[in-house]
Amino acid sequence: MNLQLLSHVRAVTGILLVCAGFGVGGYITGWTLHQRHSANILIGREQSMISHDRASEVSSCVQGSTVQGQLIGILSIPSLHLFAPVEQGVSNPVLAVAVGHFPQSVAPGGSGASVMLAHDVSYFSHLNALKEGSLVEFQSGCTIYRFQVYKMSVVQAGSSIPNTSFSSIVLDTCWPTDALWFTPTRYLVFAKESSVTRLGVADTTSGLTRQIEGYSTGPSVPVPASLAAQGLTLQDNEVPMGTMTLVGNPVSTWVQSPGPLAVEASGLKAYFGAIHALAARNRSWWNSLAPGVEPPAPLQGASISQYSQYTSPFDVTIRATGSTPIAVVIHTSLYISGGNSPGQYSETVVEKIVDSELTIEQWVMRRT
Repeated sequence: MNLQLLSHVRAVTGILLVCAGFGVGGYITGWTLHQRHSANILIGREQSMISHDRASEVSSCVQGSTVQGQLIGILSIPSLHLFAPVEQGVSNPVLAVAVGHFPQSVAPGGSGASVMLAHDVSYFSHLNALKEGSLVEFQSGCTIYRFQVYKMSVVQAGSSIPNTSFSSIVLDTCWPTDALWFTPTRYLVFAKESSVTRLGVADTTSGLTRQIEGYSTGPSVPVPASLAAQGLTLQDNEVPMGTMTLVGNPVSTWVQSPGPLAVEASGLKAYFGAIHALAARNRSWWNSLAPGVEPPAPLQGASISQYSQYTSPFDVTIRATGSTPIAVVIHTSLYISGGNSPGQYSETVVEKIVDSELTIEQWVMRRT
């Protein structure tokens, strides 16, 4: 899933991939702490490249870093309109904002397989659309390495990826690519180096600027401080996650970025905040999150610790135009064992985003 990472990757006769589940709470934490730092690295390193070139008036370039969490280059896939920063390492903070390069595999352009990982509903959400012959590019400093896809496969987590005797790249994500939950399978794309181009000056600032714009932490949620103290992340309120669907007319550069995940995090924050407000019978908290919306009767007064048992995953739909999210819809089913109307319900929560603020617009519960 996008909210998981490869917890361990090591070289054997090939490269052993072991996938471990990781909660959204951890993702949100990693995102929040790393987002600004990552953007600064991207901008700072690119400015460093250009300043160095202009000052010396020679073709020397700054190469990608080998330090964990530092930018090593830019991955682009023209057919997918993908343009993504690649950082060293595969830790959750790295994968929260970038494509990660597994440090124990060779650097792109080296002899062997260079392994790169990204979350499925983030940068690699459209990875399964690639075909044999598709172009994959990686730029580090003043060098562009071009690869052509020659194979795609779905494998079990933990499968071994054989190394290659030639320069190649392996792109790895969870399968299916719309999953928000732990998945036991991985989608792999294999590409072989086809050409190398040396540039006089590294100039990717326009692309980096576009990409950094997708690093939003998501719309704000008007949560009172006393309510926020209750804990409003998935780490605090574990629920079964399902799939993410993007509708409307979102641009591919936003779709293939961590932007949608940041919006999802805001949507879940509002949902959990509302649940806590109802459990506490605090109408003021509820009104902050859902102004003008009547609280759903079955949930009023129910205890957050025992009020329900979710009987289906949380499926999240995000509507967006261009790179601007407009609405979030959360759908699930649950059994309410507390409150005034216990029973089985289908639940749909509609959240609107206006001026970068997310609030609850509608909360519908139907007995099933």
